[in-house]
Amino acid sequence: MNERGTAVLEKYDFKVIRTTRVRGAILCDTNHGLKVLKEYKGTQSRLEFEEELLRKIMDKGIINVDQITPNNQGSLWSTDHDGTKYIVKNWYAGRNPDVGSINDIEESAAILGRLHKVMNSIELENKIYAKPNEITLSEEYRKHTIEIKRARNFIKCKRRKLEFELRVLDCFDQFYQNAMDAMARLNMSVYPQLIRTACDRGTLCHGNYNYHNICLSYEKMGVMNFDKAKVDLQIKDLYNFLRKSMEKNNWSIEMGGKIIEAYNRQRSISPEEMEVLHIMLCYPEKFWKIINYYFNSNKAWISEKNMEKLDTICNQRQLKENFTLFLNQYIVQ
Repeated sequence: MNERGTAVLEKYDFKVIRTTRVRGAILCDTNHGLKVLKEYKGTQSRLEFEEELLRKIMDKGIINVDQITPNNQGSLWSTDHDGTKYIVKNWYAGRNPDVGSINDIEESAAILGRLHKVMNSIELENKIYAKPNEITLSEEYRKHTIEIKRARNFIKCKRRKLEFELRVLDCFDQFYQNAMDAMARLNMSVYPQLIRTACDRGTLCHGNYNYHNICLSYEKMGVMNFDKAKVDLQIKDLYNFLRKSMEKNNWSIEMGGKIIEAYNRQRSISPEEMEVLHIMLCYPEKFWKIINYYFNSNKAWISEKNMEKLDTICNQRQLKENFTLFLNQYIVQ
């Protein structure tokens, strides 16, 4: 074990048999089962909130989560010789969903619905995250829209434009109009009432629900990495999962319908949540992410990957609109 940070494993009461590097962490096969070692950069209060949340989800016995393992002194984190903090969590044998498999994606949506029901049934003593500590969706969209317009103005002023920049100018008006329309609809929607209700009730969401954080197995399904869990609209979790899954599958109406139905069977989606989900899908978030990455990086050279991403969302734009039209009819029904 010569990986950075593994020395802290001596502070735990399990014996490490072997280690393997995985996505952003070190997987440890131990005599107490699978564990994962991760660097931790948050606060003590945040970690206590996450520990309580994970413990109470596990107590319900419905879904496996990566519960935090205290060290021999009972501390939730351990410090390496250089002052770096690490945490150890339980891990589970299984696999991530195949993003191209309707069955896997449908099951993942159902897991999310069950997770939300469990989260709604627990009462946390740690109230530090009783309110969202970030800007509202309305303010977020306003900020993003200003940023993409600023990037467009910067590109227009350049005398010599790269192929990526020309492509941005070519498709900008369509995406910008989508952004403006979504913002106007959001401001007229029930979103403010929904977020107030979520704050009052302390409604919790995962905050980063995607196929990287789902473990499918023959036993209970697992959900991992709750480091962004917070009080917010649970429909945002479904939106994040839906958008990322649909981008990988050319906005397949069949897959999208199955995702929504699978989730809805576990936790009913209210008409008001459906309206907000539809608005979020109409906002060009992926376009903003690509433009934001470009504007905050070296503009003398554009990665081929970023060009491919831009081409993909331009080519998928009509497919995405077809899906949002389908979803609109789905809501009306």
